Amino acid sequence: MSCATSSPDRLAVDQLHERMLLLTRQEREATLAVIDHLVEIQSLRVHQRRGHSSLYSYCIDELGYSRRAAHLRIVAMRTIHRWPRVRRLLEERRLTLSTLTAVSDSLTPENYRALLNRVCGKSHREVDQILAELRGVRPARERISQITTVAKGDSGVGTKLELGRREGSPTGESPSTSDSQKAGNKSVAPAEFTSGTRQPQTPAKTTDNTRRVERRYRYEFSGSEAFMRKYQKVASLMSNRLPAGVTIEAVFELLLDEHLERNDPARREQRRRARRARVQGKNGDNGNGAGEEAPPTDQTPCETTGSGRSEPAVASEPAVRRIPSAVRDRIHLRDGGRCTFQSPDGERCKETQRLHIDHVIPWALGGTHAPENLRLLCAGHNQLQADRHFGAEHIARRRQE
Repeated sequence: MSCATSSPDRLAVDQLHERMLLLTRQEREATLAVIDHLVEIQSLRVHQRRGHSSLYSYCIDELGYSRRAAHLRIVAMRTIHRWPRVRRLLEERRLTLSTLTAVSDSLTPENYRALLNRVCGKSHREVDQILAELRGVRPARERISQITTVAKGDSGVGTKLELGRREGSPTGESPSTSDSQKAGNKSVAPAEFTSGTRQPQTPAKTTDNTRRVERRYRYEFSGSEAFMRKYQKVASLMSNRLPAGVTIEAVFELLLDEHLERNDPARREQRRRARRARVQGKNGDNGNGAGEEAPPTDQTPCETTGSGRSEPAVASEPAVRRIPSAVRDRIHLRDGGRCTFQSPDGERCKETQRLHIDHVIPWALGGTHAPENLRLLCAGHNQLQADRHFGAEHIARRRQE
């Protein structure tokens, strides 16, 4: 009768498996601890004090998470804050971060218990089916992804990545996968990010001496029927200005150019300088001056805005709270179109959206519209400065009024 003994190899396999179970348990506990800490970081605004406009950018730039990993943990943090039961389900491995993120938008006070019970332990496909039954087909998530394609003219093939056909209706259908493959396209993963986020800085690459590749972007979003009617109308009106054909890219590029021409601070400042030069030229012709452009000063009496209205250029002692557009543009250019908040270690906030003109000395405390008293701050850091000056409770009451 032989004795059942474990061979050294078998013992190593069992120990490896037990060790792996221990590590996964520790990993799960660490993830929950991270989520718990994010709650406190959000509450104390640690991310803003560290120079970040949002908790999302803090997780990516400061903690080193990928965009997907940061999103999963932030969604879990917010969902647990609202539905504390979720934390136990994560701890018991009945729910994953991915599943929680998928269902978080569908949880309500009436259905959250039943819905969580339905999705616990289910695969992604099963969860998708449950959500489809619950809310039907949802609009596509807005997304911009970076791609690399062969530059036009280098291969004789050309590309069709303008999200529309060159010879087709103004609606423009997306090219098929086979068309993209024929053009020599390949995805550059994982350079994918939602609209409104910072652009990746990866330079274009060259594969050989005969083909040059260029960096482009694929845009994905859905629109309403009213949006489609507006697009078709605009495409028809622009058709005579687009001799190469009406494509979605061409239509939107013209619209973007027109918006920038009216609203870009740098272009508005160029127009102001041109107007000052013309005025100086006329004065020179009349013998009142040499006709040279005078440098802009804070004492410029008035300037014409894009709407045709005249307003004070720069006022050191403003009579009204509204900051003149010329001053706003000057601050925007001076600060580089970016939040100026700096953390204690000198790290400057990277946010370029939802920027506000902030008074260093608040208007309510006697601050002026002088350029040295103005700065660009993102919405989060503008709120942080308001809380510092007036107290969070006071600001919260003002918002409710």
